[in-house]
Amino acid sequence: QPLLQASGNGCILFNSSVAGGPTAMWSGSVYAMTKAAMNQLTKNLACEWAKHNIRVNSVAPWYTATPLAEQVLQDGALKAEVLSHTPLGRIAKPEDVAGLMAFLASPAGGYVTGQTIAVDGGYSVLGWYRAV
Repeated sequence: QPLLQASGNGCILFNSSVAGGPTAMWSGSVYAMTKAAMNQLTKNLACEWAKHNIRVNSVAPWYTATPLAEQVLQDGALKAEVLSHTPLGRIAKPEDVAGLMAFLASPAGGYVTGQTIAVDGGYSVLGWYRAV
């Protein structure tokens, strides 16, 4: 924290996941618990360190086209299920996540702190909704 404080305009970005809530998903309890804890840490640090002009935010992606996710999504049935729970109907591109992180780290995001923002194509708001 001292170096961030000395900068006069610190920014911490955590890479979370929609598995951290607010709903349960099949990613596993331990993984989900660690991401949920990270999301709460984001809120607490944002409040504790705001007096030092340090902003703290989390970005919570859904399936993103990375080598790890692409291995998992080789299972066609799983990929179809993931897409059926994604209103935008596609897997995120890495630049979808990077764009939000760049915004949050930039002066344009200078008044955003304590937030966990989902980059999920609408997954986290879908609920039990049958799109026609």
